[in-house]
Amino acid sequence: MAAAGQGDLQQVYALLKRELDPVVLHGTALRAAVQSEHEQVVATLLEHGHRVGPAPAETRALRQSCFMQPADSGFMSIIRMLVDHIVFDAVALMEMLHILLRARSPAVKLLLDRFAGSPLSAGDLKLLSHRLPLEDPGRDVLCPYYLALQHQLRS
Repeated sequence: MAAAGQGDLQQVYALLKRELDPVVLHGTALRAAVQSEHEQVVATLLEHGHRVGPAPAETRALRQSCFMQPADSGFMSIIRMLVDHIVFDAVALMEMLHILLRARSPAVKLLLDRFAGSPLSAGDLKLLSHRLPLEDPGRDVLCPYYLALQHQLRS
């Protein structure tokens, strides 16, 4: 965690070679690297071969914190890496989208571009839309994805 938080790429590589506990190594260390905004360390941890998820409940909070830090600061390059490497089941994805929609994060569109249609269905997007207040701008974000999935169902 210290090496990841300090951006010590050489130490991170040395630790990766030791094949330590993947949850600690790729979860906790990933969170430390994300929070410190060390792009190269984040990329190295994500590319090491272990994917973060689908995960047990205790690591959901870790996955959410990995997304929220760069989403709050607008660090889109880290968000893109996370979207490309972190695996979500439908429930975890719905939770993450709801959090990001409420925060009005641009990360929502990246997640929807990657996962709408699989594992999310048009029904999931409709349910997510109904969880938002009526005038919430997040409903406008979800609408084109919902319509595209409905169009696919009709075809």
